[in-house]
Amino acid sequence: MKPSLNVTGAVRVDLRHDQDDVVEYRMKLAADAPAGARIEFIVQPGQYPSLYGAHYLREYGQHLGPITVRSEAPATVTAWIRALRGEDVA
Repeated sequence: MKPSLNVTGAVRVDLRHDQDDVVEYRMKLAADAPAGARIEFIVQPGQYPSLYGAHYLREYGQHLGPITVRSEAPATVTAWIRALRGEDVA
């Protein structure tokens, strides 16, 4: 039998123009990505994450690869990283 290929995927989730309820829904959908898949959230400056969506990903996204947050604002990236890690966002 031939060895299997090292294949992975990436899911790009552009949330820049979504309402808060859609952001939460799409964050939760990211947990459906296959094992090892990289997730990339693209957010606009000042756009904060859904805390429930972040909790859901921590609970049901353990199989995922790295999650990257992209924005033009470092403070926004920091808020997303803290929320996704389960740290205090304040």
